[in-house]
Amino acid sequence: KALGKLASQTLGDTDASVRKSALETLKILLALDDEELKSSVESVVEVLKESNARAYKSLMTSQSTSGQDGSRTAKIKTPVSSVSPRKKPGLNKAKPPAVSVRPLTVDAEIKSKEETISEEPDVKESIVYLQSLNIPDWSAPEDDGGILAGLESSKWILRQSAIKSLITFSKGFESLPDEKLSSSILATVKTYSKGFRDSNMNIMKSIFELFVALCQLHETSATRFPEWACQEGIKIGTEKIADKKLGPGAFLLLTEMCVVQFPALVFETSFVTLNDVKSPLVHEAYLTWFKNFLIEFGAQSLVPILNSSVQFLLRESESTNVKVRKAATLTLGELHQQLGPVFRALALSISSKPSKSMLNEIFDSHPHDIAEKEMQRRRQSVVCYGTVSSGEVNTDNVAIDIEIPRTNLFDVIDIDCIQKMGTKEGKTAWKLRKAAMNEVSSALQECSGMLASTKSA
Repeated sequence: KALGKLASQTLGDTDASVRKSALETLKILLALDDEELKSSVESVVEVLKESNARAYKSLMTSQSTSGQDGSRTAKIKTPVSSVSPRKKPGLNKAKPPAVSVRPLTVDAEIKSKEETISEEPDVKESIVYLQSLNIPDWSAPEDDGGILAGLESSKWILRQSAIKSLITFSKGFESLPDEKLSSSILATVKTYSKGFRDSNMNIMKSIFELFVALCQLHETSATRFPEWACQEGIKIGTEKIADKKLGPGAFLLLTEMCVVQFPALVFETSFVTLNDVKSPLVHEAYLTWFKNFLIEFGAQSLVPILNSSVQFLLRESESTNVKVRKAATLTLGELHQQLGPVFRALALSISSKPSKSMLNEIFDSHPHDIAEKEMQRRRQSVVCYGTVSSGEVNTDNVAIDIEIPRTNLFDVIDIDCIQKMGTKEGKTAWKLRKAAMNEVSSALQECSGMLASTKSA
């Protein structure tokens, strides 16, 4: 009891570190199994209810989260304390798991996606889980740099400081220690940042940094990022990609998401998000990022959604804003440069008549480069391809498994075209042969050489 009184009196010390030690001492005393000693300390703590309400609240929360039955409950608005010794992040680091580098087929990719869909965890459970990690200053008072108290604070500087502390903690691991880590951190931060849409620019910057740090942690372990968190990150990344202050962070976030998730999921989510965004600046900036993705990851990364990607780009190419149209045509040109006839046939088959003329100009200005197929890309999705020690990936063995429209040549040329090609009689026979050859040539160009192998009926 004497020790409890001493610690209680020391809570009023002017030195923050002394107050902190005193608070930890009282927590330990309250956690003792000796009922007599515990009762004595509780009588001392009860006095704090009037003299030091903040310390009393912290101590009561600590006591309620470490009951004799071992169960843990946490209130969203109450800092959660831990009586376990603190551990520095990075200790007892586990080695990254071995990962296969065998590429997934499209069917396998879709199946894997369906089997690993994750949902946003309950924030109370997330707080209890984070408390169990013994994160430094997790349950400290607001004025002493407490993380949970900082997140709850009305002062933006304390909320930002709390997020930065979580970033530092996350960077302390060489590999992902637990699949719950990212979901729990992001679910907690989301609760105290208005759904990742805080009005303070500095806090939003820190949120982007937090997402990127967690993505990079997943990359080192070749582990897929939680789908719910991925979708949240993609939405804010797409919305803020044209922002002068947040744009660079959004650009990086979208790229990192493509590393730790299926790129198809990233693009599908961003396409839906852009439907509600009217600003041409956002569309232009996103298209610039799209083109950069194709260069860094390769167009074959978009095989599962190539059709919808082309449809999206064709819509953007019809924008009333000249800069958006230019950015869309440059991206379409990059696709043609990498994929050639396959992309040409697909684009022409789904485009309107006015767009066909524009596409032909793009094909001419961005000719297919066969060397693109042999090019090693700087970035890759660890979800699709696993890891490569050199940091490069070769996608030669990833087949383009999509349905490309094919044309029966005899259905698009005149019925007497073949007969004209064999004409030899008369002085104008050569003209008939030339006209027939030109007709076949035009038909082949229109279908990009993608011919059906079945005979005409």
